[in-house]
Amino acid sequence: MKSAVRGDAGFTLVEVLVALSLLALISLAGLAMLTGLVGTSDRTDETLQELSQTQRAIFVLTRDIDDAKSVRLDDQSLTLTRRIGSAGAPVKFSYSQAQSRLERRIVQADAEPQGLLSGIKSLQWRALDAEGAWRTIWPEDAGQPRAIAISITFQPKGGAAPVVLERVVRCISPP
Repeated sequence: MKSAVRGDAGFTLVEVLVALSLLALISLAGLAMLTGLVGTSDRTDETLQELSQTQRAIFVLTRDIDDAKSVRLDDQSLTLTRRIGSAGAPVKFSYSQAQSRLERRIVQADAEPQGLLSGIKSLQWRALDAEGAWRTIWPEDAGQPRAIAISITFQPKGGAAPVVLERVVRCISPP
């Protein structure tokens, strides 16, 4: 009959504790990595949403300027008159900064303003006259400017540095 030799019966308590400690360390490292990935994904989603909002605001503003039949610019707002559709009546749109957002409003209607871009710190408009000079005031009866420049400084969410977005849109003269 064979007798059992001491040590062949299994793992010692020290070996089990070392194995559990290594498993715990690997698990903590995996959890930390997973938490970091989820946080990065959330920040990326937020940044993409801000970018999408900015692109949409610039698209709407550019479209309104492209279709404008008349333009009025003062130190507070940009007002454009454009037709909606081929036979539509003229509609006036006004763009301005209200608190910290860029708003678009239909002037003739009592509709709520449409918030286009949030986190605005400052908003500036300029119109390019026929001589090539930029003006901050443009009366409606002055005709069509050659271009409109928009400068928007906004504060992205998440504590990033302020971003200045500048866009120049050439005005198409009405037929």
